[in-house]
Amino acid sequence: MTQQNAIRMSRSEINVKRLLGRCELLAKEDSHQDWRLEKYINALDDAIKKLQTLPDKPSRDKMMEYTKRIDFLKGVIDAAKLTNSIERVVAAQMLPRATSVLVDSTGPSIVTQIHQKTSAKYNKELQSELFNTELDGDSSVRHRLTNSSPTQDEDLDALIKYNRNMQEKIAENMLLMTNNMKEHALTANAIIKKDLASLERSDKLTEINAVKLNKESLKLEEHTKSKWRCLVWTDELSFEEGEILYVYDRDTDANWWKAKCGDKDGLIPSNYVEEQTEEVELPLHEAARRGNLSFLQECLRQGVSGTGLDSAGNTPLYWAARAGHIECIKELLSQPNPAINAQNKIGDSPLHVAASRGHEEVVDLLLNYGADATLRNNDKLLAEDLANKTSIKNAIQMSKQDHDRDYGYGADDYNDDSD
Repeated sequence: MTQQNAIRMSRSEINVKRLLGRCELLAKEDSHQDWRLEKYINALDDAIKKLQTLPDKPSRDKMMEYTKRIDFLKGVIDAAKLTNSIERVVAAQMLPRATSVLVDSTGPSIVTQIHQKTSAKYNKELQSELFNTELDGDSSVRHRLTNSSPTQDEDLDALIKYNRNMQEKIAENMLLMTNNMKEHALTANAIIKKDLASLERSDKLTEINAVKLNKESLKLEEHTKSKWRCLVWTDELSFEEGEILYVYDRDTDANWWKAKCGDKDGLIPSNYVEEQTEEVELPLHEAARRGNLSFLQECLRQGVSGTGLDSAGNTPLYWAARAGHIECIKELLSQPNPAINAQNKIGDSPLHVAASRGHEEVVDLLLNYGADATLRNNDKLLAEDLANKTSIKNAIQMSKQDHDRDYGYGADDYNDDSD
């Protein structure tokens, strides 16, 4: 570092010393009267912080001395701002003083003088306040009351002040407790209102459900007690509500129909058939579509054709393959001439619809029964083209290869254009 920088740092320290000395002189005169003292101390605080950051700052002990002297001056200012005489006396006694201060050869240091003067001033003010004296510029006279004891008055005032403070604290605590109780009461009131509303809704729902339950109970009781019984001579047929009734055709008598319920055959009134049953135009198709195996078997036993077509040209086997009802498919394939390769109006066969629906087990069953995998629908698509599963495509391709191998066809036969 150059000599010029060292000189600049020394000037900074000199400025701090000068400003510190000026502040101490102002504090010694009277910290109340001169408003500049607080401004100077703030500027001095900034200057000491700046001096602390300089490279050539003073020694550590020196910096501690400056800091303690500044803290002492701040304490003087803070004590002067207090309004209570007792607090000012206590603050003056607690002022921090530096352990190492400049001492004049003729007397105590300026810090000690400030401390002594400040303490004496605040003690005098407290004494004046306690003994009810009026201080003049030169002297003061203490006025005594002839019929009262100062010590008793002080004790009484202190007791009154203590009781007043306690009453104020008690009042504040009571207000705080009252506010808390009010908040708790409002919260509890809101919760109770919500609970009451919930209870009212629950009561209404309970009443509604009770009425519904009563109605359903009455219906169930009626259904349990009611039995449909048709008593006819030797061919009577009895059945209960809920059982499946198969009605075939009219008997020789126009008032009776042939019907079957489970393993029982007999006759039932025609008016009951007209009122209580619904006619199914294609019962075998409906049974195959719904997967009702018993109804399907009954239709086949009654001579319903297993290869009949609906309005769209679909066979019962098509509907069973479309829904994936494997047991119904097996029953239909066991019939003579099951029409396994029958195509509807759009050219789809049972194999087409089973492959498009992803029924792998149905596809395997149809292929085992000889379904033709080379059939194309009206869109020129094979069942393999409609398959949405790789396993189904592989099964159809394997079936085609087996078919070609069984009949001796090869790739050249398919590519031969001689025909």
